[in-house]
Amino acid sequence: MDYKQLTRTLAGWIVSLIILILMFSIVLDDINEQLEVNKMLIDKINSHTHEEEFISIHEKIYIVEHQHDEELVGIKQYEDKIRNLEWQLSTMEDRIVEIQRRLSP
Repeated sequence: MDYKQLTRTLAGWIVSLIILILMFSIVLDDINEQLEVNKMLIDKINSHTHEEEFISIHEKIYIVEHQHDEELVGIKQYEDKIRNLEWQLSTMEDRIVEIQRRLSP
């Protein structure tokens, strides 16, 4: 029985190795295709380095400045949140003082 188990284990390792080799070859093919596409794009860009084309592309690109007419967070909302937090903190302090008063000897 040890011989059968050994052959099954060996067959499993061989199948796993074959699968890994196939997956690696697929990944390498994918990378090679991407390299070829990148090389073609670089060659195309290098062949079209005329200044007129860059000027026409530059004219098509424009920058829109980001502006805010209003504040992102209103000052009133911010002050209300701070007041609420201060109120909660003072309430907790009062409760702690009351608990300490009850538990002190």
